[in-house]
Amino acid sequence: ILVLSPIAKPLGKLLDRWLGEEGPSVYSKEELYKILEEHEVNKDSDIEEDEVQIVRHALSFGDKQIRSVMTPRSVVNAVSASDDIGPVLLDELHKTGHSRFPVFNDKQAQNFVGTLYLRDLVGVSTGGNVKDHMSKKVYYVHEEQALDHALKAFLSTSHHLLIVVNTFEEFVGVVTMEDIIEEIIGREITDEFDKYEDMREVAKSLAAKEAKQRKANSKNSSDKVIS
Repeated sequence: ILVLSPIAKPLGKLLDRWLGEEGPSVYSKEELYKILEEHEVNKDSDIEEDEVQIVRHALSFGDKQIRSVMTPRSVVNAVSASDDIGPVLLDELHKTGHSRFPVFNDKQAQNFVGTLYLRDLVGVSTGGNVKDHMSKKVYYVHEEQALDHALKAFLSTSHHLLIVVNTFEEFVGVVTMEDIIEEIIGREITDEFDKYEDMREVAKSLAAKEAKQRKANSKNSSDKVIS
């Protein structure tokens, strides 16, 4: 050490300048989750509980698919391009609690031709059709794509509503920028105009009621055949 110190010390300083200080350790997701758990139970941690939740949801963000957060087709509020702009339509749109709506040209085929924003109807009480006020931009994403793909699509297109399709290119729902933000922060974003907090739960409830009704109708039909 004594013999080599005149060489080792300057060399060490030189390497420190070139390489900088020792780089930070690289942790896996599992290790980061454990670190977050330690902060949650440690009273001396300076990280707030809400901040821990945001970090946890952000870490799992890329592992989730679009279909897990989208609004299902059964509860999507869409409008026809030929609908007349008037008090009745405006009242219906306001009651949904949404600010943007997919616009279709053929309801049965779900052929979407644009997006209607409530902000574009401010000051419009009557006059013209939906197609006269809608944006003609329509963007599609696949239900099995990751949420970060949807986020990139929102950022690159500056469009906050995406039509979700399945493998057969069938319309299965919509996803909004709000859905993505909610998934990152781990909390539902609701305001005084929201009729329901979670549209996915509403869709499940409707599907359960429909299944129950079909079962009852089937039973009634079989009873009539027997009688």
